[in-house]
Amino acid sequence: MDVRRFVLALMMVFVTGGWAAAQPPTDNAVSLTEIKAERPAALMPLYLSQIALQGADLYTTRRALTAGHIEANPVFKDASFGTMVGAKLAATAASIYISEKLWKRNRYAAIGMMLAANIGMSAVVANNYRVLQK
Repeated sequence: MDVRRFVLALMMVFVTGGWAAAQPPTDNAVSLTEIKAERPAALMPLYLSQIALQGADLYTTRRALTAGHIEANPVFKDASFGTMVGAKLAATAASIYISEKLWKRNRYAAIGMMLAANIGMSAVVANNYRVLQK
């Protein structure tokens, strides 16, 4: 998957999340403070999938590098494996943190963002396995 398309899709999720407008409250309406918001049930499995996919990316990348392949990501071309682990931990933590903040304002945007992140990482892991098969 092209990184530019992925980033564009992710930005679209963030941008379109605020377009929905609520109706003005009436006297009979329940205030937002009275409603206890619950985390969407889909988020926990998506978080776990993201963690597993990041781990699979590290595992397959290390196997590919050990087998003599080169790192295609220019950011990590000359980086140590420890740097990759740190970046993967930071990326995973950031995506979960952003999603946790986002679901309180827009549940669908949070789920969409995590789906996009998981689809992107799935493509990376699938590519790593393809490289390993060569």
